[in-house]
Amino acid sequence: MKNKIMTTNIGTINLAEIDIITDCMEIFIPILTVSENLRATIEESIKTAKEKYQHEYLDCRAMKWSDAGASLSFQELHIIIESGHISYELCFNIEDKENDFIETGFNLKVDLSEHTEEIKKLIIKAMIDKFF
Repeated sequence: MKNKIMTTNIGTINLAEIDIITDCMEIFIPILTVSENLRATIEESIKTAKEKYQHEYLDCRAMKWSDAGASLSFQELHIIIESGHISYELCFNIEDKENDFIETGFNLKVDLSEHTEEIKKLIIKAMIDKFF
């Protein structure tokens, strides 16, 4: 940004030297539906996440996932903007259908680089709508 000076009622400020406190921003966007080509990956990831949680947490508490299965309690697109780099992952949380105290989550990295410009515009619009 070139030198942009503004005179206000508090004095003259230089908008070219705005400091943003952090170099990282994270945004979560709810996913309403997932594409068909991701469904098999998600199903396999659910099995893996359940097995890992069973081994790391439930076994030592004499608990286990029920035979009723698990349901997705949320699925979100997680956008991480850090030092000018944007990365994307899908975040899922699963709960036991009979015991909602048994839950775990998993993430899947995705490449949305072909949509980066559109996503940038949506993020800026969302920030303006939310904060201004």
